[in-house]
This record gives sequence, structure tokens and C-alpha cells, in this order.
Amino acid sequence: MKKLTHIFSFIFTLLFALNITVAAAPSDKQVYAPPIATDGIIDLQSIDWQNTSVVKLDGEWEFYYQNLLTPQDFTETAAYPRHLVKVPGPWNNYTLEGEPVEGSGYGTYRLIIHTPDASRQLALKFPFPYTAHKLWANGQLISEAGVVTTNVATSEGRFYDKILPIKTAGNRIELVMQVSNFMHDKGGPRRSITFGDQNVLEREFFRSTSINLFTFGFMVALGLTYSFFFLIRHFEKTAAFFAAFVVTFSLRELTTGNSIIVYLLPSLPQTLILRSEYMTMFALVFYAWFVHALLPGKIPDRLIKAITLTSIIQLVLIAFAPVSFFTRILPINQLFLTALLIYLLAVIAKASWQKNHDARLLLIGHLSLVAAIIHDEIYYTDLIQTGDLYSLGVIILTGIQSILVLRRFITAFGVIEVLNQKLTEMNKLKDDFLA
Repeated sequence: MKKLTHIFSFIFTLLFALNITVAAAPSDKQVYAPPIATDGIIDLQSIDWQNTSVVKLDGEWEFYYQNLLTPQDFTETAAYPRHLVKVPGPWNNYTLEGEPVEGSGYGTYRLIIHTPDASRQLALKFPFPYTAHKLWANGQLISEAGVVTTNVATSEGRFYDKILPIKTAGNRIELVMQVSNFMHDKGGPRRSITFGDQNVLEREFFRSTSINLFTFGFMVALGLTYSFFFLIRHFEKTAAFFAAFVVTFSLRELTTGNSIIVYLLPSLPQTLILRSEYMTMFALVFYAWFVHALLPGKIPDRLIKAITLTSIIQLVLIAFAPVSFFTRILPINQLFLTALLIYLLAVIAKASWQKNHDARLLLIGHLSLVAAIIHDEIYYTDLIQTGDLYSLGVIILTGIQSILVLRRFITAFGVIEVLNQKLTEMNKLKDDFLA
């Protein structure tokens, strides 16, 4: 069993390191970091397009706060208050004219792109801004989601990633983007908009969507399989908690990343999608119950019940409170879940130190999950732009969990088989004696 543990340790560590590398630098394209936008203009004419297929449109964009402007407004002589802001990043980070910008509001972003190559089929990888937008390229409306408005009464949020082909005429592209937000705690574009070869962007989008769908299907199948195991052996609670954990997590694959749920169920309200996404974070509570069942006596019953009660209170807030409220208290949820992970890490590490073989194997998966969550908490504070690794951490953890549960079943069935064999031998001896 020790040899098996070492093998899985190597495999899962290798997979985790590989996926971090992929997240930081996509494998099928070279992302050209400089140049960056300055004064609302990004000059791509010096880029070697033979070796570079995608660039990030990061840097200084023009921003017209509390103004919803169209491309036609920039051809007229009328002047609007112009600010230069850093993109990506929510406008909550901005201080305009000495005043901090609140999450609720509206405005217009503008960027001029100079490119030497008008013959290529170009496109944008457009990660949604929060929470409604309209986007024009050279005066043509190429994307619209939700209802862009100036007040909460008529607003409607809608956000999901898109690939947007761009028809170019000459070597100048003007992007004008209206954004309004009266739903989320943060407003504006929070992730980098990338620009370049349409085929490369579409291939990357298709690959990431395929991974999300595969992970969703795999998790659901795994959950159903172990639910069946639990029905066979009702007293094996680890199977029940594991099944609940993976099925709950599987829903996250539909609501994050490329937001596949929007394509599958386009009429589904955005508020319901967002509430579902936040609720799936509490799949970790099922994981806590799994550890409680796997390592009896390591977590006090009162504590696990208190953890569950706290989670239920937070879930009720997510289910019924306004979206702007529960997105504002996200740091509190993250703090609670982080504290839970640290506590579980201490429990598992202690059991591992006490030479519990199940705990030693589980420790590998738990450390992978902790590393992924710490990374994602930094990512969602807009300090890095590497991507979401939570799914990867959970996949590694669930892989190890499934091994642990399956091993318990195999051991149990092995014991049953030995007992049956002994019973058969005893019956034979009895029959021989009576004969």
C-alpha cells in the first residue's frame, strides 16, 4: 500500500504542476505581454505576428464615468469627462477626481488598436464585464448581454465569455464598450481582453469548454456510482459524503469558466446562476463530513455540527439576500472556508503523523486543494491573471477520495468473502461430522 501511495503522490503532483504551467501560459499560443495600452491607444504594429498569435489589451483605457456613449459620440465635437484607467480591474479600484468609485454605476470604455495586418482573421476573447455590456468594433455592434442602463429599476445583468470576430478595414480598430452594474458588488472588466488570431482563440475556447463539460460529466458519474455504493452499504457514510461533495462541485463547472450553463439554458436568470455558483463553494462542508467519517474521533461531533450550522446560515443568505449583498460578503465566506481547510489540514496531518494510511493519502489531495484555493483567492482579488485552478485541486482531491472509499469497499468485500469461505468450510465439516 505504501508503494501505491507513493505512485499516486507522484502522479497527482505532476498533474498539478503541469496544469499550473498550462494556466499561466496557454499551450497553443504565445501570449505577447508588451506593449501595453497607453493613453487609450495600444500599438501592435511592431509585433511579430509570425510568432505571436494573441495579445492582451491591458493598460490604460479611456473611461467615461456615468456616461453611456456610442461610437458616434466620439466623432462629434462634444466633450465628455475623460479618465484613463487600468484595464483589467473592477472600477471599484478607481479614484476619479478624488472620489472612490462604487460598485453600482455605469460608464463607457474606449481603446484604439493599431495593427499592421488587416488580412488576418482577427477576433477578441471577451471575458464578461460585470454585469451588462454593449461592445462596438469600428462602429459595429459585435456583442450585447443584459440591459445596459443608468438605473437599477431597468437593469438586467448577464455575463459569460465570448469569442467575437472582428472585421477590419485598414490598420485601426476602435473599441467602445458600455458597461453598467446594479447587481454585483464589483463592476467593470475584471479579466484581460485578448486579441489576435480567431482560430487560435476559438480553439482555446473550445478546449476549455470541453474540459469543463468532461469534468462535469465525470463528477456526476462518480457521484452516482458512489451513491450506489452507499445504497449497498448504508453504514459506509464516507461514500455518501463523497457522492454529495462531487455532485455539488460538478455544478460549479457549469457556472464558472466559460459559463456553459448560459449556453445550455439561455433563459435561466443570471441571479440564479450566480447564487448557484456561490452555493457550490460550500461543497467543502460535505468534504468535512467525509473526513469526520473517514477518521473517526478526530473531529468532535459538536464542532462538525457547528460548521454545518454556520454553512446553512451563509447558504440562506446566498439564496435569499440581494446579489449585491452576498457578493459583498464574499471575503467572509472565503475566510470561513479557508479556516475550515486549515483546520482539516491540521486534523489530517496529525492523523498522518500517527501513521494512519488513509490520512497520508488524503493529505496529498488536501494540500493540492489548499494550494489551488489560495491561488484562486489571489486571482479573484485581481492581483494575478493566471486563471481558476479550483477545479484542478478538487479533481486531484476527488481522485484520492475515490481511491480511499473504493479501498474500504474492497477490504470489506474481501473480509466478507473470507468469512463466507470459512462458513462454507465449517458447514462442510458439520455435514461430514453428522454423516
